[in-house]
Amino acid sequence: MGRFELTDIAANENRVSVAHPEYAPVTATIDRARSNVRIELHEGGSIAGAVTLNGEAVAGIQGSVLHNPRTSPVRTAYATTDGNGAYAIEKAGSGPTLVYATVELDGAFGERFASRNVHVQDGAQTSLNFGFVTGGAAVEGAVTLDGLPQASAMVSVVLGAMNTGADIVRVRTDQQGGFRVEGLTAGSFELQIRLPGMDDLITQPVTLVDGETQRAEITL
Repeated sequence: MGRFELTDIAANENRVSVAHPEYAPVTATIDRARSNVRIELHEGGSIAGAVTLNGEAVAGIQGSVLHNPRTSPVRTAYATTDGNGAYAIEKAGSGPTLVYATVELDGAFGERFASRNVHVQDGAQTSLNFGFVTGGAAVEGAVTLDGLPQASAMVSVVLGAMNTGADIVRVRTDQQGGFRVEGLTAGSFELQIRLPGMDDLITQPVTLVDGETQRAEITL
């Protein structure tokens, strides 16, 4: 019959995840006020493509699926690129879906992160390629709070928005609060700074020019 019973759940909203080998994973939101909940499983679809860096295939990159990012932000599927940079994510839930890919580079080239929003249909394959590109622009500076350098702060150079599609390069500040991000393309970006142990996000616009280094002093 496929029936289930949950007892002693909290009074507030709770997320229930359902996994079946023949269907796409489902996450539903329930609370104690709803005594009878129906969770419908779907066949799901697949997402396939390739990850490249400056046109070259990148192996060993893990991609993840965030299904219904605006209403139920739960990662439901993963895949890793092969030697040709190709990946395939099976049993992705149908509907609006956010797909992530991350490439780790050395030193000031930082961690390259990208998200893309696609719509998955049951029984169909959605094609999605991630093409990471390095450029000749850079940004450097320091992060201070009340005049004191802030080590291990996360500094992100962001183009776009996380829930609709973004390209992000991330580094951490050194012990003197300094940072440098290299290999950036020219254009207008948002500089985002998050201090360790703090939820607040500090933002600052920055315009980058190919072949030049932009200076950004973040004083809090």
